[in-house]
Amino acid sequence: MDVRQGLSMAWRNLRANKLRFAQTTLGMVIGVAAAVVILCMGSNLLQGVGKFYSAYSPSLMYMGVYVSAEKSPRVTVEDMEGLVESSEYITAVSPLVFVEEPNLRYNGETLEKATVQGVSEQFLSMKPACQVAAGRFLQPLDVSRRQNVCVVGSAVAAELLGCQDYEQALGQTVKICGQNFTVIGVFGEIKPDLEEGNYRTYIPYTSAKQLTGEILVPLRENEEFYLDIYYVNLNSTDNIINGRDTVRALLAEVSGRPHGETTLLFSLSNRTSQKYDRECVFGLVGKLLGLSGFVLLVGGVGIMNVMLAAVQERKREIGVRRAFGATAGEIRRQFLLEAVCTSGLGALLGVALGLPAGWLVCRFMGSVPIGYAGQLLFSPDLLNLPSLLLPALLAAVAAMLVGVIFGLYPAGKAAKLEPVAAISEG
Repeated sequence: MDVRQGLSMAWRNLRANKLRFAQTTLGMVIGVAAAVVILCMGSNLLQGVGKFYSAYSPSLMYMGVYVSAEKSPRVTVEDMEGLVESSEYITAVSPLVFVEEPNLRYNGETLEKATVQGVSEQFLSMKPACQVAAGRFLQPLDVSRRQNVCVVGSAVAAELLGCQDYEQALGQTVKICGQNFTVIGVFGEIKPDLEEGNYRTYIPYTSAKQLTGEILVPLRENEEFYLDIYYVNLNSTDNIINGRDTVRALLAEVSGRPHGETTLLFSLSNRTSQKYDRECVFGLVGKLLGLSGFVLLVGGVGIMNVMLAAVQERKREIGVRRAFGATAGEIRRQFLLEAVCTSGLGALLGVALGLPAGWLVCRFMGSVPIGYAGQLLFSPDLLNLPSLLLPALLAAVAAMLVGVIFGLYPAGKAAKLEPVAAISEG
């Protein structure tokens, strides 16, 4: 008996026991559908991590400079910017000032999702995803003169200013923390927008510091530290350690003491944080897959129990086939094919249910906390045919393997039946 005949016979046997077959398949359907949804989520998050960090320069470093408020001279922005000229590793430096609760307003309307950051003119070279579509970006004079000017994201221009034509947004006045700022530039739309950068507004860091004031952090007992945050761009990802050591040497030089006494540096590279966030995604997906794997195992146990019951019910059939020359291998293959058919159909139904469910989850899930990226957004824009078919294929293969593994014991038991004993017991 060839495989096609075996499949035909397996299908007839399954159709003859529709209710039992449906009950057995249900566990596989749920397990496969859950696995497909989880793998789609994982695929979307992994692509999101890649897109999130690709928006920035690959050799970018995020640095937090802590300087004792009482025991050390202050490290200035000019000191940090001087590294661009003096260091062979550093190509650009920009302070980064987060304006908490900016209350971005225009004509009495507030855009709740808007965020505001203070940067220097060098920031634009560090984030290639930001392309000025109208007007200009910040200039050195804007920074040195503490001008109240801003460059807004496309969503700010469209939703707050009501300008679909970005040119119309230029010259408009918005309020940030109650102060007037003039729009001098608008960024083009970022797709996919995984960090809500389209809702971000950039102002000179000098103006931002006037809004926020100095940041003091109690790092040690009875000792507070000034905190200044910088983006530092290097000439290569191979020079991450050299760039960090260069900044540490600067801190020691300015303070006159070894690094770690009155100055501290927290540094994180784009590459390191991306690697960590990928590991976070793999860990999250692994835990969720454990749950769907448990459901698949339950479905596999159901297949084994049904197949064992089928062996008992079909002993006479097995005995007659053995009496007419069927080998033990053919009997084993027949029952294995029935187990594979059961798990295979469950896999197909699970994939048919899981793919649209996975798309809907990625469409409406919102965000999930991921490592250094903070809140990483699910994005249906990242879903494409390979990102959907690969999870479906992996889940279907896993279900088929479960069917084979749990079908081996009943198939082996059927193959060991002696013809005469099977006919007499049947």
